[in-house]
Amino acid sequence: MKPPPQLLEDTDLLAYVDVPDSATFTGKLHLFVDGERLGRVASLAICQQREDGSLLLVHCNEGWQVLGVQAWNGPGVVRIMNVEDMLSQAEGYYLGLEGHWVIAGRDA
Repeated sequence: MKPPPQLLEDTDLLAYVDVPDSATFTGKLHLFVDGERLGRVASLAICQQREDGSLLLVHCNEGWQVLGVQAWNGPGVVRIMNVEDMLSQAEGYYLGLEGHWVIAGRDA
């Protein structure tokens, strides 16, 4: 699997996955983009913000174009600060991602 290009300025790519057809989209994702709820996507990436170290879950199409970004940065929201927690978060949206992630140049 070829890594995605730089997805967002001022972030570093930590992990990525092409969502396999076998993964079940749970519908637990409540991410709205331009007033519409984002559904199943082809690819996901975990990026780390250089400024504060917090993580983003980036939802992309098959060409790695960004469709939506989850930041967990609102008032009173606990930021996700480690890859393991972000992987668990993503698994809540897509059952069956485990074992498909590529992390820091190695298979997860």
